[in-house]
Amino acid sequence: MEIPSALTPDTDNFKALAASYASESFWLEEQDYKEVKSSLEAAIEGLNMIVLRDENGGEILSEYVTEDTYSLPTTLDGHALIGWYSDSDDVLYAPGDTVAVSGTTTFYVVGVAADFMTTNTSYGIRVYEDEEGDAKVGIRFTATVDTAALAAAVDGFGITVKNYGILVAPKAYVDAAGAFTLEALERFALNEGLSSVAYLAISSGLTLYDMTDPSASMVAGSVVNLSEATLKNNPDFVAIGFVELDTDGVNGCDTILYGAYDPANAVNYKSVATMALENLENTEDPAYALLEELIASFAS
Repeated sequence: MEIPSALTPDTDNFKALAASYASESFWLEEQDYKEVKSSLEAAIEGLNMIVLRDENGGEILSEYVTEDTYSLPTTLDGHALIGWYSDSDDVLYAPGDTVAVSGTTTFYVVGVAADFMTTNTSYGIRVYEDEEGDAKVGIRFTATVDTAALAAAVDGFGITVKNYGILVAPKAYVDAAGAFTLEALERFALNEGLSSVAYLAISSGLTLYDMTDPSASMVAGSVVNLSEATLKNNPDFVAIGFVELDTDGVNGCDTILYGAYDPANAVNYKSVATMALENLENTEDPAYALLEELIASFAS
């Protein structure tokens, strides 16, 4: 940080500068800045301070602020952020809320590790004939959720898990939307004037599949009955797990947590059908002929 040679009450934006410099306490011990330090100590007297702490009480941030309000962070690295808890008024604030501050005001993060929910890279496939006897295929996506970590994160805050699900969309749509969330994809669809939905949000309620790890469970959803035109184009699809929460006991679900997303895990119908065919040893299985028919149709 570059320190001005003199900082006096006549300096433009004096209090804001003082608050900014004072928050960077490391340089206050430097002997070369004794006069600046003296000016700062006078300037920050009476200023408010914000302190943000992690789940274990460790300090994330502390800084002086010149206003009587503060906008809480909307994101936090390494976290799926639920909100910020103030023990002074026993309130859980939403990310981005503007809060009143007086003196030193402390907020604790309420959230879970960003990778609490991970989309699996093994895919199921459903092959079947429709009423006309044409071969059809569906992709089954799954995500593993660390239910123990989620339960620990919401414990004591009156938060209720309302729904687990998987969000599936063409990768091109997610790239264009700029984020893999319902809100971003809805904005993208509206801006582009799409006549069809830009995503599938597959909900499973509170139904989860047990895993070998007793602290984890799996949520699953399948994409089926796509149009012939979509299948012909064979777009890459991506998936992400999500959890809907009720944080205040009012109006149902008000917060959505998304799991980890890796665009490198994109998959399309042809690649899944090809993998399934390669792993199907029984060539007499009816699914074998259906898979061959599907793969041939993608190539045409």
